[in-house]
Amino acid sequence: MTSVDVSYRSEVGGKWLEHLERINATLFDRMLAGRLPEVGKHGAIIRHRHRPVDDRDPSERELIFGVRNGRAALYYTDETGAWYSRGPTPASPDELVYADLEFPAHCEISLINLAHALAEFFDTQTRPTCVSWQESDF
Repeated sequence: MTSVDVSYRSEVGGKWLEHLERINATLFDRMLAGRLPEVGKHGAIIRHRHRPVDDRDPSERELIFGVRNGRAALYYTDETGAWYSRGPTPASPDELVYADLEFPAHCEISLINLAHALAEFFDTQTRPTCVSWQESDF
């Protein structure tokens, strides 16, 4: 059965907690149904379980997402490069940081599009095609 590792942070009583959850398809569906704002509030990273967890490995495929004020942003990396989600309208300048990453102005997508993109990544292990992307200068 396919599973992914989801890592994210939360703040409880003024203290930061680090979370790492191994999520299978059933739990992933539950996260998509109700936990996206909570998990993505301070940013989250999703990696497929069978892939090595090595931040120095440029061939690793990972999807980082953040959620704020009912909107979301995505950052995807693989061996061919890095991309930001592309949304229809620019975010205000003070809202361009998601998951501790600076994002370009037209990065925001809806939570529904975020859920579709995360589900596609879970299934395909590749950059989701259901959202528009803009290439990173990275």
